[in-house]
Amino acid sequence: MTQQQIDRARIDALEAIDRAEKNFRYALIGGMAVEVALLAGLFLLADLKQRMHVLLIIGFVGSYSVVLMGLLALGAHVSRIGQRILRAIHETADR
Repeated sequence: MTQQQIDRARIDALEAIDRAEKNFRYALIGGMAVEVALLAGLFLLADLKQRMHVLLIIGFVGSYSVVLMGLLALGAHVSRIGQRILRAIHETADR
């Protein structure tokens, strides 16, 4: 491979990363909007005087917060891996 082909491959990889990040942000914002709507509907429809409804809300929010923390940890891990890849690309470009 020539240096020009290698540079083109790097540029294509960085553009693909940027597109994936933009799509991820759109999906995240859309998912958050849906979840907020569902949670708002749950609170509006629940009769907070009934203990069963309160228990269901606590269970839902408690289990969902664990899933959310896992997703945040996964996102941080993927971001860290992406930074390592970019650092490796920059180091090879400097050689």
